[in-house]
Amino acid sequence: MKLNLGAGPYWDKSGWHILDHKLKKNEKNKVCGDISKINLKSNSCDVVFISHVLEHIPHLKIQKVLTEINRVLKKNGTLRILVPDMEKFAKAYVKKDKKFFIKAKEEDTSLRQDLGYGGMLANLFVSPGQ
Repeated sequence: MKLNLGAGPYWDKSGWHILDHKLKKNEKNKVCGDISKINLKSNSCDVVFISHVLEHIPHLKIQKVLTEINRVLKKNGTLRILVPDMEKFAKAYVKKDKKFFIKAKEEDTSLRQDLGYGGMLANLFVSPGQ
């Protein structure tokens, strides 16, 4: 099984399963639930992919999330983690690189924009409500 964690309820790619907290019920390749308590059997995933999700997990839950990912991942399975490049964001902030932040907003419309570039930068490591 290939599992994409936090892909959103509408993401669909042949051969993949998703887990997302926004799902209301389990379907054929969609698993509802929380990333810190994955509703799958141990050693059931050949591949686990998580893109731009870990930075939104409260730091007190990170160990539980990573332990849970390890539980569902088969021995010698593949884990692929993508997170924002904080160094690039910090350099763009210091340089007041408007082009960088315009592109960032185009790529991720959920980035907080009401507090300017500083708010966008902070949104990468502090999610609203967490």
